[in-house]
Amino acid sequence: KFENESWEVAVYNYGGTGNFSAKGDSGSLIFKAEAKMVAILHSGMPKGFSNHVTFGTPAHFIIEQIKLRYPHADFARLVF
Repeated sequence: KFENESWEVAVYNYGGTGNFSAKGDSGSLIFKAEAKMVAILHSGMPKGFSNHVTFGTPAHFIIEQIKLRYPHADFARLVF
């Protein structure tokens, strides 16, 4: 058993609609169709002249880290 676990969200670039991510997109939020945050983009895996896979840090981990520093942060707000 490892002391620390590490895992990522992988987004595979299926279809011919172009790249999911590009250089300079690091830090962008990745959302599901239901407008729920899934991950924060951090890198891509090139295959030829395109990004074959995009990787992100899971959103729940980022939210946990932010809430450690800012315990009253609200990520479920519907009205601002």
